[in-house]
Amino acid sequence: MTSGAIVIHSDRQDVVAAALSGIGGISVIHLDELTSAWPVQEATPITPMDFDRIRTSCQGYVINRVFDLSCCEIGTRLRNCGLHENWAHAALGVVLGQAVALAHGIGPRGVSRSRLPLNAQWKLIADRAPGINVPLFAFGFGHRMPDISHLQDPVQKSVWSYFRWDGESDVTEGEDQWHPFFVERPDGMPVICSYHGEAIDLEFPRGPVAINGELLSTLVVACRETFDSRMGEVLFYQKDERVTFYAFSPYMASVGDSKRIRDLLLRGMPFAFA
Repeated sequence: MTSGAIVIHSDRQDVVAAALSGIGGISVIHLDELTSAWPVQEATPITPMDFDRIRTSCQGYVINRVFDLSCCEIGTRLRNCGLHENWAHAALGVVLGQAVALAHGIGPRGVSRSRLPLNAQWKLIADRAPGINVPLFAFGFGHRMPDISHLQDPVQKSVWSYFRWDGESDVTEGEDQWHPFFVERPDGMPVICSYHGEAIDLEFPRGPVAINGELLSTLVVACRETFDSRMGEVLFYQKDERVTFYAFSPYMASVGDSKRIRDLLLRGMPFAFA
């Protein structure tokens, strides 16, 4: 079967948009191309304009890469009206709802379900995949420091930092005193698994390690279902037969080679491309 796909992105340096640009059957569209005519008025829901044309173009498989509106024209118009960018995400969700399939589920904050903080990710994966371990952590509410006596070799970390696990603190100024978050330093060898549909690509930042294929499959399925994402990258550490999940991200920034990411993306498409 041959069908169409569209990549809608908000970052002009988006890795997925760059990898799929120029491939027959795939359209790559920057968000500004869709939203230039959308009216933005104070306290008024945004109505997508030229809806029939947009709906037709989005009836295939849509890879929705709209994570941030700060560099988009509609983001500027929203800020000028004192409005949150969620107004645009809500309007875009109406458009994306016409797609046959989406790379990421629709939420009021765009691909919000795939960008949960680390502690929420760990809770969800632990509940869904009993054979997969998650890190021990301590979280303090407000300015209260948590009890970290149960942690071995703890490090303070940002709950939004998915892939920086070099053992050093990565909290921003002010974040170290607000909702302080501590986690044990990882034990084992790191593996980054990028997936699209059933296709996977493995990256070994510190050298190759034997992979437990059954647990890897369990983890990818759990991430796909938990975060409502047909594509993403998963960081886990493996020590002997023990697999510990550390983070899921929708950004697909860890596949450094352009040929590899293009191959991964094409292998994982729900449709074949001529």
